[in-house]
Amino acid sequence: MRHFSAIAATMTVALASFQVHALPACDPSVTATLRQPDVNERTAHRSSTPYSQKLIYDFDSHSGEWFFTVRYVIGEDGRVTCISPGSAYDEATPEITPQRQAALDALAAQQFTHFLTDGKPAEVYAEALFYEEEKPGPYVPRPVGELDTAEIRLNWMSRGEPTPFSMLIQGDGRVTYTPGDPKNILGPQTYRISPERVRAMLDLAEAAQFWSLRDVYHFDMNGHGWFSEKVEIHLGTSSKSFSNDGSGGAPSITARLTLNMAEMADVSLWWKIDHRTLEAVAKNGFDFTSDKGAELLSELISNSETTDDVISDLLSRGAPQDRLVKGYPFDFSLLDAAIAGRRFDMANRLIDQGALTVDGQVDRAAVTRALAHAVKSGSPGLVKRVLALGPDLVIRRNDATRKIDPIITFAYRPDDASTADFIAIIQLLLYYGADINSRDTFRHSVLDKAIARRDIDVIHWLLNHDAEIETNDGLSPLREIYEEDTTLILLEAGADLSKKEVLDDLIRNARVWRWLRVTAWLRAHGKWPD
Repeated sequence: MRHFSAIAATMTVALASFQVHALPACDPSVTATLRQPDVNERTAHRSSTPYSQKLIYDFDSHSGEWFFTVRYVIGEDGRVTCISPGSAYDEATPEITPQRQAALDALAAQQFTHFLTDGKPAEVYAEALFYEEEKPGPYVPRPVGELDTAEIRLNWMSRGEPTPFSMLIQGDGRVTYTPGDPKNILGPQTYRISPERVRAMLDLAEAAQFWSLRDVYHFDMNGHGWFSEKVEIHLGTSSKSFSNDGSGGAPSITARLTLNMAEMADVSLWWKIDHRTLEAVAKNGFDFTSDKGAELLSELISNSETTDDVISDLLSRGAPQDRLVKGYPFDFSLLDAAIAGRRFDMANRLIDQGALTVDGQVDRAAVTRALAHAVKSGSPGLVKRVLALGPDLVIRRNDATRKIDPIITFAYRPDDASTADFIAIIQLLLYYGADINSRDTFRHSVLDKAIARRDIDVIHWLLNHDAEIETNDGLSPLREIYEEDTTLILLEAGADLSKKEVLDDLIRNARVWRWLRVTAWLRAHGKWPD
């Protein structure tokens, strides 16, 4: 207790020393007019000591939201002039705990060199997000139990990478991996790791104070959770679980606990298929000569990260090369997979060998499908070769809609493909008769796709070549954009603001996302509700 009192006294002294910097709350009507530099610019201008952006609470001493947002203004002299605590999820002012007060005071004491706007020192607006966590609970040691009684269950859900999975690891080293996608080609797989690795996984859990953690870390709020993980450990006669969805203040020592344990159990076998993966599934009886083998071949070839030696290994195991594999939004032949994987030498070799002909005659369906894949490849040379064979410029979708879409609407620029090559592909399609304003089943044009990718140079080119912003009945992409540069480009290109809902959405976005240039444009054109 004396130790706690000493800590509290130290915190009180620290807070008192900071609180001389107490500042007024910021006026939203003022901050809405100020430029907001990004975190890199703020860091470059900071002349005072950086502050910690992690707030730590004793176990069971904090409840409610576990994120703390602070909005503030930096004056022309580089000092903070006003500061307002807030929430990323609620308009109400959050509870100001001692940790949050310390964060406010540390922020208020920050100093910066001058920020420039139009070449002159100016006030700027900034936001800081503090991550909060609690310490583990009272120490609980690892339960007593022989290794062969151990059972570890891992579950991972995510909107991105790595993809969802579950694993069962038993004390003798037996592992069962189950992909989260029930349509996964390989399905559940079993294999072995050494028992020593299982012991190391238990050691890792103990280092993270697993048995002292809450069972569930979760805060109930709209739109929460980037991921969800769960670890269950059975040892001897004891069982313990830990669940975390990224919203409930889990201690930082638990960071990556699920993924680190999964990696110790060779989850990498399934994250990127290689020789070890093929050998593992072969031991489990996978039939490489089946339709599933053809699907696996198509999947690996269409993935540009798969190495040629792995593809050769799969072919040596008898994977069929002549099957048409069901895909979305259209099927895949071996040639189509090569195009999708940007294996252009392989694609051209297959074309030379007759992949687009039947009995010496052009296979129009195969050529059309190849074109639909090629317009997403970033290779104008390949697109030109396929167009010369006379494909249709429309294709039926291989999905529930079964509708026919213009192939130009599938055009896509890969991240490592040049803008010039992508524009050359569009020009080729237009030369052969495609319509720049064609729309797909979902009423999206090639301009809409460029807008979604924030592909500024392509957007300018399309607008300069008569691409229409709205659909014939007035559907506007402005209602689907959450980025200022693209919005401003469309406004300056003549986007239609005559529909009330379009203008209302635009004004709301400008306010919420602090689009000062869009606000200025709307004011200058008499569209802003002053």
